[in-house]
Amino acid sequence: MLLALTTTYPLLYALANSFRYWVLSRPGQERWVGLENYARAFTDSDFLNSLLVSVNYTVMAVFFAVSLGLAIAL
Repeated sequence: MLLALTTTYPLLYALANSFRYWVLSRPGQERWVGLENYARAFTDSDFLNSLLVSVNYTVMAVFFAVSLGLAIAL
């Protein structure tokens, strides 16, 4: 139960905050923007490139880890 609270609450809090526009130099003046942050992120070429690199790295790392594990097990 404690583990669920310590992981779920921060996840939901971060998700709720991702729908707002925050200016850290002016606390208390955040505003609701809905999916605008996500739309801006997924149309930014730098973000999409970094996402592609991250997915590529993850796939390669999992592939080599599983391959090495199977090779050692056999």
